[in-house]
Amino acid sequence: MFSRIPIVACPLRIKEIGSARARDPEKNRDDFSAVLADYISASSLWLTNSGTSALYLLLQALARQSGRREVIIPAYTAERVVAATQRAGLKPVLCDISLDDFNIDLQKILSRVTADTLAVVCVHMFGIPVKGIETFTTALPKEVFLIEDSCQALGSKVETRHVGSFSGAAIFSFNRGKNIPLYGGGAVAVHSSPLNAKVDELAKKYLKRPGSLKESVLAAKLLALSLCVRPFVYGVFSPVLSWFKEQSPPEDILVEGITGLQAGLGIELFRRIDEFSRRRNENGMFLVKELRGIEAIRLPQIPAHSFPAFNRFPVMVSDEKKKQEIEKKMGNIGIETSPMYRIPLHHFLDLGYTREEFPQANFFARSLVTLPVHPLVSCDTLAQMVQVVRSVFQ
Repeated sequence: MFSRIPIVACPLRIKEIGSARARDPEKNRDDFSAVLADYISASSLWLTNSGTSALYLLLQALARQSGRREVIIPAYTAERVVAATQRAGLKPVLCDISLDDFNIDLQKILSRVTADTLAVVCVHMFGIPVKGIETFTTALPKEVFLIEDSCQALGSKVETRHVGSFSGAAIFSFNRGKNIPLYGGGAVAVHSSPLNAKVDELAKKYLKRPGSLKESVLAAKLLALSLCVRPFVYGVFSPVLSWFKEQSPPEDILVEGITGLQAGLGIELFRRIDEFSRRRNENGMFLVKELRGIEAIRLPQIPAHSFPAFNRFPVMVSDEKKKQEIEKKMGNIGIETSPMYRIPLHHFLDLGYTREEFPQANFFARSLVTLPVHPLVSCDTLAQMVQVVRSVFQ
């Protein structure tokens, strides 16, 4: 069997790449920035080359207006959150996650706040909005800044408001595996007027325009990406493509602006953001409904009145052999799964914690398997995934 469904993907049309490249690069940047800022009601927004650099800029701006130096982050998230925090000269303080919504536990955050806490980074993992994010700012001391990491959650909502609009600032990513994939790119959105000037000052210093050579190389990569998300092509070339997946944390953070081509493609794909988000939500909620009741697995509890635009669908399987069986059976029928981050942050970074700390994150990392729910996943594929999981526990 050559056909293979990738764990993350987005329908990317060659004509959209051509349209993006044909337009003026500077106008692309201005237009994409304006569209995204309006989408999340941000007072200001800057486009960067990655979500990591967006977080770095934001944290550095915050550090310039406060003597506080600690940033609270989830114990289970991307190591790049730590990299950006440390590059900004700040100390990451880990907080355990909740096994209800699989996000950072807001109640535990309050016990981690000290007189040196500068900010809290709430990551909307898998596209699931953090439970209680809409009112959490009022629970924090006024000196502590709330940041939403919406890198996996573009399109997700609580009530009628999109994630990224419930805090003083938010970051987004447009890398290959995100809800809008531009093969790189990110954004920092600010809702707090006093912070605008400091971020803008740093943006003028760091966000230089990439050269034309980078645009040409990127165009070739995007064309390849538009082909490789197709199940047959992905299946044929998946052994080669695995070499291009990011496996290790960055040794340093390159901070520069987004390319005009990426911004232009962002505009093109944003025209379909509601369609993409609806499909992601419907596919994920189908799995919630059909897998609910299998006692040996644990599914995320979706917060009331929320609309997750799932980046991928998380399932906890505490029995390691059963988890491996699910992964093997999915692979045999051409459905890619992923453990996401294999271990929590304090197991591979020396952050001053013992391995036994943050038990929820430890258990979650051991138990997690994620399933594809992107817009290219068909109803038949969803039914196959449900059948596989059920068969393992019969």
